[in-house]
Amino acid sequence: MNKILSFLLRHYDPKNTEIFLKAKFILITTLVVILTLLAILIYTVYLAGMNSFVVLTELFGFTIMLIALTMLVKGRYNTAIHIILVSGFATVWGVLFVEPKISVLTKLDTIVFIIGLLAVMPLMFFKSRKPMVLYFIANIFLFLLFNIDLHKN
Repeated sequence: MNKILSFLLRHYDPKNTEIFLKAKFILITTLVVILTLLAILIYTVYLAGMNSFVVLTELFGFTIMLIALTMLVKGRYNTAIHIILVSGFATVWGVLFVEPKISVLTKLDTIVFIIGLLAVMPLMFFKSRKPMVLYFIANIFLFLLFNIDLHKN
């Protein structure tokens, strides 16, 4: 397994320990997310059929994660990180706002994914903390909009 990871991370200098270890962590996490999304996608298609917004959103997330994995393997760490975060946030907020069949309790449980993505951000950014602040502000704004939308329904 270590040889495969080393091969995939060949564009990163092992002597630059900080970025190499972060890239390795993101690579392993991305692989786990891709496999998990594949399992969830199969399960959702089985339960809801192909004509569901949730299936479309999960398929979009799966495709974007493959693109992020490609960027990470090519040595474009920052691009991969932003792709992962934007697609993760967009997928969760898309399901929360658009899917009408989901109960309120399920919607509130789904917000935990946003908290998880926000919690991982300090591990991803190391040169500048400004992107973390921007992602946080954007998600607070979307959370407030979500609460207004939830109150209307």
